[in-house]
Amino acid sequence: MTARRRVCLVTQTHVSLNPRLVKEADALTAAGHDVRVVALDLVDEHGVRDRDLMRGRAWRLESIRVPRREGRAPIAYHQIAARQKVARALFDAGLHVDAIASRALSRYLGPLARAAARERADILVAHNLPALPAAARAAQRVGARLAFDLEDFHSAELPDEARYDRERALVTAIERRYLPRCALLSASSEGIADEIAHRYGVRRPVVVLNTFPLGDREIEPPPPRERMGEGPSLYWYSQVIGPTRGIEQAVQALARVPFAAHLHLRGQIDEGFAKTLQDLATSLGVADRVHVLPYAPPDALVALAAQHDVGLAMEQPDTLNRAICATNKLFTYLAAGLAIAATDTPGQRRILGDAPGAGFLYPAGDVGALAAGLHRLLSAPGALAAAKRGSAAAAGARFSWEHDAPTLVRHLTGGEAAVVPDGERAGTADRVAAG
Repeated sequence: MTARRRVCLVTQTHVSLNPRLVKEADALTAAGHDVRVVALDLVDEHGVRDRDLMRGRAWRLESIRVPRREGRAPIAYHQIAARQKVARALFDAGLHVDAIASRALSRYLGPLARAAARERADILVAHNLPALPAAARAAQRVGARLAFDLEDFHSAELPDEARYDRERALVTAIERRYLPRCALLSASSEGIADEIAHRYGVRRPVVVLNTFPLGDREIEPPPPRERMGEGPSLYWYSQVIGPTRGIEQAVQALARVPFAAHLHLRGQIDEGFAKTLQDLATSLGVADRVHVLPYAPPDALVALAAQHDVGLAMEQPDTLNRAICATNKLFTYLAAGLAIAATDTPGQRRILGDAPGAGFLYPAGDVGALAAGLHRLLSAPGALAAAKRGSAAAAGARFSWEHDAPTLVRHLTGGEAAVVPDGERAGTADRVAAG
């Protein structure tokens, strides 16, 4: 066991919207380190979820209540927004100095940096790119090592179109300035790690997959049953249910499968997309078999997914990041023991190649291939059960947080993740064990 480290994790959003950060804080706390998280409190509804999430956790959360457009401190809100707008105009005009670029990207740079530097830390870890300049400032002030977790390859999230050139230039400028300053880099997929090392000439990030604890499948109390209908259940989740996510293709495939299957979608539905989805499902005669489920806290994601049969991992490779990433939904399905229908992207192909029998790949956008794969999975005797067994076996053998938590803790602190029995938080973290 290495010496106890003081670790500060910094994010520009709510902790309840950042399950990867939550797992990281749990793992570090379980390993005996002093963990503090600095986050923003932007939306009242998510603030309530943050407080619910913190029950039973030993790490500390400092939520910065930011000014609002209406209500609390509207003048301060407009001042902060105006400073970012001016910085963005200066950057677009060619003034690419650090202070201007950082302010242009990170609206709450000052409050985040001040909060992160309020206490001494040995390691400061930024989650999400807008948090990186703030974490870098704080690390310099308190003499901490700077780390960054690349859940995505941010400059590659934007389509390769001229209208995104200015945004891409800003994000690239931040990556180019700050990644070489990081003592420690981690990434959520092999492809992202390869691209970052190649693009910026930095040491290849340590890969920590976005997996989930196996123990999350059996939580107490058990979640309520949400599955609708008696037929097979297809399942997809994300923070936002909206266009360009493959959802329209899933509805079209649902209409082609000759079974009374149901499609369950979890997340906040985009206001403009709700009517599009309803109209499409109605036109295809499946409106009564498409269901929208509410937000779920990170700790419940696996248990809720386990109620269904087939997990849909419909990444659309319209950007480089989408092509090479391996998202948390894919690993949620594995931990839940679901059969998997996944688009054939390099990132997902790599994972399913190490999960034999767990499901099938199909070309993104090919509704016929998706429908045919679902038909084979749901019609052949024993095929669905076999795929579920393959998925659960792959999670147990490799794709679980029990395997990735020790890698993360060693990477950040040089030590091992503590062994915590399944089903116990033991006053520290939720079911994180050494592999």
